[in-house]
Amino acid sequence: MVESAQSRPSVLGRRPSVRARALKETLAFLDEYRPELARMVEVDAPSDTLCAIREALPVDWISAHLTRGLIEVIVDELGETDGINVWRDLVTYRLRHSPVIGPLISLATTVGFAAPWSFAKQVPRGWDNTYKDYGSPTVSRDGTQAALFRWCDVPEYLFEHPIHYIAIRGALIGVIELSGQRADSNLEFSPDKREVTASIRWQEPPAS
Repeated sequence: MVESAQSRPSVLGRRPSVRARALKETLAFLDEYRPELARMVEVDAPSDTLCAIREALPVDWISAHLTRGLIEVIVDELGETDGINVWRDLVTYRLRHSPVIGPLISLATTVGFAAPWSFAKQVPRGWDNTYKDYGSPTVSRDGTQAALFRWCDVPEYLFEHPIHYIAIRGALIGVIELSGQRADSNLEFSPDKREVTASIRWQEPPAS
């Protein structure tokens, strides 16, 4: 189901949605940088998923039950670890090549201000631009080399279909790796509390 940008915010518990722009950028990224994966997605992804993405306006919202088809086909083909890497690479590419954000990232990296925490704390600020009804995110420091993301009021749908968090984990890792430091993550699901937490840890890349 595709919702127009003018639709009223959905009530808590409704199936979450993703901004069509992000999904269109995913397909474009695969076409250009992973053409073999793009061909596989074209053949194996549900036709209603691909049609919804391509026919929607960039500002529209696409229901998560449709976006799940795209995630599932990529993970089925690559496995969870490499699937996470697809969204990691997508996010780092999108942000580095953004005409607005890209120059700021380049400048911060050049002058040494690209601390992982500086990127991590931006995630909740931009969350609602891409995700709707995925829960309300907060982020806090977790020691000197980790950030803890917490989503409250998470819909039951996301506990039933946790595969959506493969894309989210990859995106979070990608955001942190904009700093030039390598990152990994782990998730904890608490359906009884309607909470999901993600710890993203980073470290300096090994010397070449």
